[in-house]
Amino acid sequence: MLPKWKLFITVLLAISITVVAIVINFYYPSSPKNLQLWTENELEEKLEIWAYEYNINWIRSPETDLPQYRTFIRYYIYNSGDANATNVSINVLVNNSIFISDSIPLLRPYEQYSNTFNLTVNYDSVTQVSISAHTINSSANATLDIEAKLPRSLSELWGLARLFITPNNRQVQNIVMKHSAFPNWLSLCNWVSDNIEYVDDSVHGQGDYWQLPSETLELKTGDCEDYAILLCSLYRAAGYDAESAFVILGYSDKGGHAWVRIYAQVLGIGTWINIEPQIGGIFTIFYGLFDTTKYDDVYQFNDVFFERLK
Repeated sequence: MLPKWKLFITVLLAISITVVAIVINFYYPSSPKNLQLWTENELEEKLEIWAYEYNINWIRSPETDLPQYRTFIRYYIYNSGDANATNVSINVLVNNSIFISDSIPLLRPYEQYSNTFNLTVNYDSVTQVSISAHTINSSANATLDIEAKLPRSLSELWGLARLFITPNNRQVQNIVMKHSAFPNWLSLCNWVSDNIEYVDDSVHGQGDYWQLPSETLELKTGDCEDYAILLCSLYRAAGYDAESAFVILGYSDKGGHAWVRIYAQVLGIGTWINIEPQIGGIFTIFYGLFDTTKYDDVYQFNDVFFERLK
């Protein structure tokens, strides 16, 4: 028979081994099936998306001749999880309408997928682009607000000033069709001076705000560059080529002014004429001859050219 102290140690050791076995079996079950389930629950896929604009530029609409904003959008889809993401569905929505649908068969852990698309929208508009990706177990989305705000002052425009001359705009062409009287350059100038009222740019809440010809026709108001932009567009629509009709921007110590310069026939003689669009009748030539001499010609432009003269 064992001594009592040895018996006590033996029983205590047996109890300890039993407890340890129970704990191990509870936290680390030996069944292969249970072990597999535990491993799968720990591994998961996790999708992330980010997107940005690049290569932004302004173009001319072939349908309306008005400015349009074109941008390229690049997006990335990243699997930051530790499990494969399979059958990833991608949707690109523009103002809540499907624009692109795509899919990725497999995106491994820490792998990324990228794609690019371009978008063209009308000027002075805000367009929402939403990009989403999802699988059975994970989803992600990103949203971009595309703000197509047209620059409205010379300091912002420079070469974009060409977009303001719109000879192929339907509203401009409709006016030209009604003025075939000879000389049409005088008839068109008279129409502008008679139908447009002078209002400075303070109505737009800023010191310099260029209007497109269609906007001037709708508002029936504008300041000097708005008159000149409209009349130059009419002349280009009437057949004056890009070498023969310009908006002139002139400056003096007292400020700036805009008028139109065309190469036209006067009494059968071809000559350059400075035209003041705010003045109708034959007086437009006298104002063009004398009033514009107060200013130094600095820029000239139309829908094809933008040139610095001084």
